[in-house]
Amino acid sequence: LVDRKLRETPAAPAVARGLELMVDGDRHQEVLSAALTGLATFLADNRLVFRARLGDASPAWVPDWVDDRVFDRVFDLLQGFLAEVGADPRHELRRSYDQRLRAYVHRLRTDPATAARVEQFKEELLDHPAVRTWSGSLWSTAKTTVVAAAADPDSELRARMVGLIRSGAGVLQTDPTVRELVQRQSVRAAGYVVERFAGDAAELVGTTVARWDTEETSRRIELQVGRDLQWIRVNGTVVGGLAGLVIYTVAQLLG
Repeated sequence: LVDRKLRETPAAPAVARGLELMVDGDRHQEVLSAALTGLATFLADNRLVFRARLGDASPAWVPDWVDDRVFDRVFDLLQGFLAEVGADPRHELRRSYDQRLRAYVHRLRTDPATAARVEQFKEELLDHPAVRTWSGSLWSTAKTTVVAAAADPDSELRARMVGLIRSGAGVLQTDPTVRELVQRQSVRAAGYVVERFAGDAAELVGTTVARWDTEETSRRIELQVGRDLQWIRVNGTVVGGLAGLVIYTVAQLLG
């Protein structure tokens, strides 16, 4: 079900919307800053490795002190450039990055070829064995985790849910505006769910019921509601008998 929904959902609009949110909130510049910092740290941590690679690639007749000079000069220039871009929010590289990202978002929404490439990448990703295994086990893993947390009185999930429900109930009891809003949104959400997922829900229920064993299902139902069923049977017998007795008595009196 998860895999089918992912395949049915167009990827380009979702990617475009996500990038728009990043750009509108200036988050893309924060991502760039983090990438620049990470790259600078990586270069500094591996300075000796890069120096050794330069020595291996340098001709044998070039003195080591020349290699050192060249390497130090290039390395310091690169580190300085990364620091300059990271410190200047109006740097030309940042403006170019912003323009290119906005242009890409526009192409995602307007260019079929760009959208098709994103869709192709999504299909290739979903067809990867690791992703297929993950998507197949996603629902069962999530269900197991939630059920285990709900059964544990001391779990953080249960404590948060209890607090959230109590807080929401308090607001609903005291604020008529919120009650009206929740009522309207609940109706809209229910209509959307029924319209969008009715087929999926029917398929899920049908598939689940089809896997049930008849005898095992009967036994479980009997265990869950057996006492109630017995009471209903006894109650029906008694009420039916009394009703019959009353009818018979009335018929005899009138006859």
